[in-house]
Amino acid sequence: MDEDDRTTSRHHARLLFENGAYFIEDIWSTNGTKVNGQEIKGKTRLHDKDRLKIGQAVLLFSERERVITVIDSRGKETRYSLDKIKMREDIRIGRCPVNEIPLDKEDRTASRHHARVIFENNEYFIEDICSAGGTFVNGKKIGRKRKLEDEDEIKIGKALMQFRSRGMEEKAYGAFVE
Repeated sequence: MDEDDRTTSRHHARLLFENGAYFIEDIWSTNGTKVNGQEIKGKTRLHDKDRLKIGQAVLLFSERERVITVIDSRGKETRYSLDKIKMREDIRIGRCPVNEIPLDKEDRTASRHHARVIFENNEYFIEDICSAGGTFVNGKKIGRKRKLEDEDEIKIGKALMQFRSRGMEEKAYGAFVE
């Protein structure tokens, strides 16, 4: 999400997975959260192709693909899914546009090739690739590699991401990027 968007609260909404279904819940944001143009109150079930509005950002929910598509204020769409890690072995994060999760190229606090998310032995890990500024999980700088747990907050440079993972038997993986 665009950090200059003053209509988005620091902790605006959260995505939940309960009893085989996805829900979104506004968590006391200043400007509210909308699903398909309607402001939500409390926890709201999500359906395939629902349009979420958080501040100026529009997110498209895809139940089939288990992804969140972020549309920024310039209309650029970015899709993030952790399913592809199992096929590729890793997802790289950094300022360089060749990374699977490219960060703002003007953010000099993030390295060009900063970190990667790895799937091994049925678990997810984040590995810092000798970055200058370090990789932080839940506010603490990691060493070389750290196991990721559901809802861990990852900070790389100025970018803040939330890792979202579900049990292997449900095959419901995804990432929610703030």
